[in-house]
Amino acid sequence: MNNKISSAVQPQRSRRLFLLLAAALLLLAVWAGARAYIRYSYRTAYSEYVYQYADEYDLAPSLLFAVIRTESSFRPESVSSVGARGLTQITEETLDWINYRSGENPVSFDQLYDPKTAIRCGAYLLRLLYDEFSDTG
Repeated sequence: MNNKISSAVQPQRSRRLFLLLAAALLLLAVWAGARAYIRYSYRTAYSEYVYQYADEYDLAPSLLFAVIRTESSFRPESVSSVGARGLTQITEETLDWINYRSGENPVSFDQLYDPKTAIRCGAYLLRLLYDEFSDTG
């Protein structure tokens, strides 16, 4: 009789082990797929410039990556329906304001197609806006 119970328990254990292994493999596949999706959706292209200007203007790099992804999908040649250009989608009027406020050598509107220039101008603009609208008090 003890043999019958033992032989009935064995298939249940094998089945549980199989289901546990299948669940673990499924979780691993979902995790790997999620990581690939995040890497694709939230690319870190131009990271050298993003980290450089995030540091220079005291911004979170993730903020700059989010702006670039939202505004241009990491395409430096992007032009919006209102004429905003580059990775950070800056209009000519906004660029004039950036040039005025920075006091540095002015950037031409065509230079916004250059990733480094667009990221620098976008980071500078975000810093200006943050400083202007942050609650300091």
